[in-house]
Amino acid sequence: MTEKKTSDLTHGMRLILWALSSNPMTTRQISGMTKQSRASVNDLVRDLAQRGLVFRSGNEPKPQGGHAPIYSVHVKHDKPQKVGLKKHGRLNRRLQIIVDAIKTHPMTAKEIAEFTGSTRANVNSCLTYTRDGGRSSKIIRVAEWVYQPGKGGGWVPSYGPGPNPDEPQPKTMSRKLYLRQWHEKNKARESVRSASRNKNSVMAGNPFAQLISVAGATRQAARAMQEAA
Repeated sequence: MTEKKTSDLTHGMRLILWALSSNPMTTRQISGMTKQSRASVNDLVRDLAQRGLVFRSGNEPKPQGGHAPIYSVHVKHDKPQKVGLKKHGRLNRRLQIIVDAIKTHPMTAKEIAEFTGSTRANVNSCLTYTRDGGRSSKIIRVAEWVYQPGKGGGWVPSYGPGPNPDEPQPKTMSRKLYLRQWHEKNKARESVRSASRNKNSVMAGNPFAQLISVAGATRQAARAMQEAA
């Protein structure tokens, strides 16, 4: 491994290299050892593999079927030491960009990446580093939780600036409750669409309706001009 390949590695990447130095692991095992999210580990491992720092050495059967890839490293790595943000200029710049973004309104990691034009791997790594593996910090906190439906969905943290403590994670929404809320929102949208269609239908069926509407608008405009004069 050359110095050029590791000079710009984030703290999260170095943690993964250190974890794999003990034993080959799946991303689930890496996540448990490094206290990083599965999504962050998947992105970082993919980046490390592209750099040639980790490689796929086998597969592990999944209980539900299929196989999970096992990753290894070419050489051993020591556990990285956590340095202060002021000493880590590259991370500090990324952190400042994220903090400036979430000052506008709370954002999920995906929204931060889209808003700042950064990668999910860099955003997740910076969040993990700053929040010390998921704990609230004076810089970034969980301001609210956003429910994402669908397969693999659930409550996702939406981040805002600190120093207040994290908002507690809500209980998992049941499918029955989600469907009821979805039907209520859909009913409200359909009511608005129906009112709009009825209005358009009346206008189309009555050839004088448009003239009446235009005449009314013209009278209002004339009255406003007289009052202004």
